[in-house]
Amino acid sequence: MSGEDPSAIPLLPSGFTILPDGRPGASTSASALGSPAAGSLVTVAFQILVSSLPSSKLNAESVATVNSLISTTVEQIKAALNCASH
Repeated sequence: MSGEDPSAIPLLPSGFTILPDGRPGASTSASALGSPAAGSLVTVAFQILVSSLPSSKLNAESVATVNSLISTTVEQIKAALNCASH
């Protein structure tokens, strides 16, 4: 923080949740026969302060940074859970 006042740094909530997708689970044999297996839905949420000015507009670099953050986070969640890429 380079000696700055920590009370001036905004803490914005971020996180993710993993929930069942609602489909009934299929057995391993049913999955092998082509029946869809139950899966999960991942919801990722970030609140990011890009500018403290309410009238400011996002520039392309900010959008690219946010896209990269979301993509990297999802990939890290998938890697942690040993999920295959689709």
